[in-house]
Amino acid sequence: MNPSLRNCLLATTVVGLSAGVTSAHVVNFEDIALPPEGVYHAGEAEDQPWLVSNGQQFEWGYDEHEGQIFPYGFAVSNQTDTETRGPGNQWSAITGTGADGSDQYAVGNAFAPLEVRIDEDPVAIDVTNTTFAYWSILESDDFGKQFEDGDWFELTITGRDGDGQELGEVVFALADYRDGAETLIDAWTKVDLTGLAGARSLDFSLASSDTGDFGMNTPAYFAADNLTLVPEPATLTLMALGALVGLRRPRRC
Repeated sequence: MNPSLRNCLLATTVVGLSAGVTSAHVVNFEDIALPPEGVYHAGEAEDQPWLVSNGQQFEWGYDEHEGQIFPYGFAVSNQTDTETRGPGNQWSAITGTGADGSDQYAVGNAFAPLEVRIDEDPVAIDVTNTTFAYWSILESDDFGKQFEDGDWFELTITGRDGDGQELGEVVFALADYRDGAETLIDAWTKVDLTGLAGARSLDFSLASSDTGDFGMNTPAYFAADNLTLVPEPATLTLMALGALVGLRRPRRC
């Protein structure tokens, strides 16, 4: 083959590989089979230490007390109930659907930080309130107060490298009544995670201004969808260099 033509073809291949490598990997939880108005959580899979969706691992578990199972961590849901108040409706997003109108999404029950193990760099995630937390904040319930000036409810996402070292954190207010604001999230909202590049795990934790002797009174729940990941930049660089080793600079194709 003519060397110039060979170089042009290889250069074109590198461009094609680059485009494939940089494509996003979106964890949308649609790969978990659910019945209508269903939820899948650790109480149904006691022998599985992690919930796996789209190849990524989400922490879950369960406690057993007097013969009853009490799940914690992440669950996958397609529930649509945006009106029923209280803990009997723990697994519904206030939107009634997943992000972009999809069927399924995750719900995090985060009384303690929840870990997500990822194999690519985080870019973004969509989050919103659950129905349980939303109505508790708006109206109060048996434990949580109705929010007033100065109150807040925040989700913190902490990135850690493969050795568990903290790389940084992103804080998103699910409710913010500080400085005269009355913001209570009721739609899917994209959170930028590009500042956590290099993370191989993400810790999700919740905090609220409404806290008592036994911890947070606000329901410790949030909904999440469309965790977007991309390969780290070094992967693309190595592929391109490997394909071009020993080649001359190509002429115009």
